[in-house]
Amino acid sequence: MKAKLKKIHTLSVISILKKSSINFKIILASLLIIFLISLFFLRLDILVHAKGYLQIKFKNIMLEHATGGTVSKLLVHEGQHVNKGQLLAVIDNSYVSQEYTKNTSSIAMLQLQAARLNAEINQKPFISESIKISGVTQAMFLTEKNVYDSEIDTYKQNEKLAQTTYQEKLDEIKANAIDIEGLKKQKQLISDQVKMIRDLVKEEAASKSALLNQEAEEQKILNQLNTAISRQELLQSQAYEAQLKVTKIHTDFMSDKRNKLLQLEQQLAELQAKQTGISDRKKIENVFSPTNGIIQSIFKSNAGAFIPSGGKLFEISPDNVPIICVLKVLPSDRDKLWVGMPVKISINSISTIGANFLSGTISLISADTKDDNINGNKRPYFEVDVDLNEQDIDSQHIKIYPGMQVDGYIIVGKRTVAQYILKPMLTGANTALTEV
Repeated sequence: MKAKLKKIHTLSVISILKKSSINFKIILASLLIIFLISLFFLRLDILVHAKGYLQIKFKNIMLEHATGGTVSKLLVHEGQHVNKGQLLAVIDNSYVSQEYTKNTSSIAMLQLQAARLNAEINQKPFISESIKISGVTQAMFLTEKNVYDSEIDTYKQNEKLAQTTYQEKLDEIKANAIDIEGLKKQKQLISDQVKMIRDLVKEEAASKSALLNQEAEEQKILNQLNTAISRQELLQSQAYEAQLKVTKIHTDFMSDKRNKLLQLEQQLAELQAKQTGISDRKKIENVFSPTNGIIQSIFKSNAGAFIPSGGKLFEISPDNVPIICVLKVLPSDRDKLWVGMPVKISINSISTIGANFLSGTISLISADTKDDNINGNKRPYFEVDVDLNEQDIDSQHIKIYPGMQVDGYIIVGKRTVAQYILKPMLTGANTALTEV
């Protein structure tokens, strides 16, 4: 009895262990699924790292212009108090403006050509009322309308000619079929006559010459019938070729238009990307004050004055003197940075161990590179000013002082964990079949 109870107890323990093992596997599988899902949905910051230091923002701010140009409007004077975001001057960069205008016109022309190609592909009228493209002039439309009319007329003429040829072959096939049917009847009739005369010759009721004449006539009709049958096969082959030509004219027309449309779309994408860059440069035409303060100096004091690329415009003395972070960014990272981008700052100080990152935003980027002289070697960098979040400093109860060394992490975008993992494989796949 005891042995039996012991066996039952052992079986119960084994059953419990099996259930526990199954539950453990389910939990493990669930955790694995959650982990895999997090790879695709957990977005991480894309960071640009730069070292720098803290300094008091007591020094005057020097406003420079990256692209240069001519002073179109000067809206302030020396000694005037200005507010942050106030418009100080308008710079006319003729090259950027001309490039912007030229690029805008090119984009409008490509969009108009794409609309014309779509009308040709869809066999729809190309009329001005259907064109809703900014920057398209009447002259531009008329040019494309003439191209459309010429292309459609040529296509329709070629198609009509091929259709006519095809229809002519069908008519010839029909007429030849009637001839074949008539020759078959004549053949049958003459064959009956030959048979009848042959019987009469056997009975000596008709001459052999009459039989020979009828047999010659029968052979003549047979030859005509065979010729008509051969011609029917030739006509059917020619009709098939004519039908293929009709199809080919349509296929070639559509293929040519679609290929041209694809090329236009690629050119359009390139121009639009270029236009974005030009638009960003064009925005620099308006010079705004980065802070509240007093205009100490105006380096170009009259409208019409020329400013070289990276030239000085204003010197502003700020009202307040907060501590800011100055980062030294590599030139290779400059194109990723814009004023207003968020930044995470880590202060390299023993007193801040355990503290969280301080947050900030980019307030100013130098117009040109500066040089660090390290062991006699010049190392270029862009100087980036970062305004620190005062609330972070207060909430973390930390003391910061000018001269403290910092590490800055500028947030330039976001990417999922899966994108980080898959990017090398996708890059390798895209370049695996290319030649260098």
